[in-house]
Amino acid sequence: MTDTGTKGLDLYALVDGEWRHAGCAQPQGKKSERTIIANMDPIEREYMIYLSLYDGVSSLEIGVDEGATLDQPAVDRPKREKPVVMYGTSILQGGCANRPGMAHTNILGRRLDREVINLGFSGNSKLQPEFARLLADTQADAFILDAFSNPQADVIYEKFDEFVDMIRSSHPETPLIFLQTERRETRNFNRKSDESEAAKQ
Repeated sequence: MTDTGTKGLDLYALVDGEWRHAGCAQPQGKKSERTIIANMDPIEREYMIYLSLYDGVSSLEIGVDEGATLDQPAVDRPKREKPVVMYGTSILQGGCANRPGMAHTNILGRRLDREVINLGFSGNSKLQPEFARLLADTQADAFILDAFSNPQADVIYEKFDEFVDMIRSSHPETPLIFLQTERRETRNFNRKSDESEAAKQ
């Protein structure tokens, strides 16, 4: 994965109703100071910044040119009233995206103009009841579940119904959208890997 994806920041600006990439802050270690964008026309814009996909952020300061100001958003973009909540794997978390704005959850949020809550857990999305309870306690417009890549087939058959029932108990009408596991290249020649993945379908 690139450092800009794991540790960088991504800035987008709202132009003519569309979020456009404005710049990326490349990391410089544990403490970074970067100019994300310069030489812009001096007009007011709405901005959205994506934090790093893997490294945590303990503090963030945003500087602007003299005479420029930062204020609260003037428009509800992306819409935040009821987000789309996604639960799943490292792919969902943003694994291998070259910068934060290119994680597919963030792309989806811009295209839907809707806040997307990313609950991707690298290697640890295995239909645990703790995650089902978390989702059951979360208000959402829809739940998108990438739930089949990390657990083995026997875990899916054992836990899937209970996992869904826990969410459904609190959200009987909210759409639940399930993503099928991606086809990994190891299945092309590794028979054990192919059989393991095929058993999940």
